[in-house]
Amino acid sequence: MLSVDNLMVNEAGEFLEKSARRTLDANHFAPALRLKTLAGRTNESRVVVTSDLELVNAWDEEGLVVINPTNGVALEQIRNLLSG
Repeated sequence: MLSVDNLMVNEAGEFLEKSARRTLDANHFAPALRLKTLAGRTNESRVVVTSDLELVNAWDEEGLVVINPTNGVALEQIRNLLSG
């Protein structure tokens, strides 16, 4: 679990300014970026799961591993992550 702090709120605001997406998207996007940063410090990967195509695209652009359960290849992606 992540705590919402002023930095995360600011990161969500920056995402809104540069992407013109919805407020709720920003509230999902900022914690995912925080997890990416934390994972990078430990050489672990973090996976985000969403079927919201705007978030899929935004997270993919940021280099996050994204699984879209509606695209037909989610199970294959999960198997690849587990094996690799």
